[in-house]
Amino acid sequence: MEHTGNSKGHRRNYKSGYKKKRDKGMTSDYSESDAGEKMVHVWLKNMGGNRALERVFMDGLKSLPYRIDELGQAIEKNTGKDIQFIAHNIKGAFGNLGVTDIYELASKIDMEAKKDNYRIEDIKNDFKKLREVVKQIPDKYMNNNENQEEKPYQDAALNSGLKNRCDKSKILIVDDNKENRKLIATIIKQNTDHEILLASSGKAVLTFIEDYDPDLILLDIKMPDMDGFEVAEALKSNPVTKEIPILFITALRDTEYKIKAFNRGGIDFISKPFNIDELLARVNTHLRLKQIQNELKMKNRLLADRETHLIHLVEEKTRKITEQLFTDTLTKLPNRLRLIEDLKFSVSSTLILVNIDNFKQINNFFGNKMGDIIILELGNRIKTAVKGSECRLYKLHADEYA
Repeated sequence: MEHTGNSKGHRRNYKSGYKKKRDKGMTSDYSESDAGEKMVHVWLKNMGGNRALERVFMDGLKSLPYRIDELGQAIEKNTGKDIQFIAHNIKGAFGNLGVTDIYELASKIDMEAKKDNYRIEDIKNDFKKLREVVKQIPDKYMNNNENQEEKPYQDAALNSGLKNRCDKSKILIVDDNKENRKLIATIIKQNTDHEILLASSGKAVLTFIEDYDPDLILLDIKMPDMDGFEVAEALKSNPVTKEIPILFITALRDTEYKIKAFNRGGIDFISKPFNIDELLARVNTHLRLKQIQNELKMKNRLLADRETHLIHLVEEKTRKITEQLFTDTLTKLPNRLRLIEDLKFSVSSTLILVNIDNFKQINNFFGNKMGDIIILELGNRIKTAVKGSECRLYKLHADEYA
């Protein structure tokens, strides 16, 4: 996984162009007769002067010879599944960048290879046209000595402490196509302050997902080894990750794939090539919904905690009131009401009443304070006398015990 920084930028669709003056764009001076230079210049204009998108586009051109060779080998071997996968990959990468020449030819190969009885000759004809387009691209744009994908994640991301950062939303972009990952990340970085995580495979996602807890996953469907549907199913079956919203992004347009995406737990579906404004709107909407859901969960937890506290408080108050109701305030012994309740559940018992004679006179002569001392002392002596037996002592009245 790769963690990328953030910067503000444009929101317009690159196909319709950014209304911004180019600042020394990435095209070189070219001759009007040079068709290849003109073609690249037109493609770069689709970036609307956005330097970051231009860099993604140029990286895509560098990897194009490698992808074309891969596609050619698959066509020579006549393996429909590989042909379709590679063509789909090329279509997705260059369609999102607005390179219609390559996108349309790759789409035709992709569509033909999907058929059960595809015509290899038709595929070869379209591939020939595709190679002719690629051959027109000047070598200086396609000088690439590094065709390997970057690691699924980088150590910088692992050490960045993202799990403990709550100030920004975290978006995980999962796509086996390097150019697609870069493009989507660039668009989001330029227009939001969200944290971006990148993964090149579904298996990579499952190894670190619990440690980073993203707020939204942008998931490609067509990937090798483990496709997006399988990744979504694994995430939804895990109690830790099942609540993470998944937004599928794919060049697959068939209704059956959209239905399958929702059945696998996806909350939304965006088709490639996508519109930048639509992508941002959907991403921000689902992040806001996730934030609202998190806030509701937090409020529910607080309410549940408060309810539990109130229940305990009521129980404690009830216990104390009940205790006071059945307890003599002076001696802290069970009172008359307690005796009445206990007798209801007593099969047979002997009741002995103890009364202090002329207690009223003691109170009148020595005062109530002395009377209380005598009452307490009598109670303590009776408790000592019956200690260790099954007898229970009750305080019934001012000068009466039972």
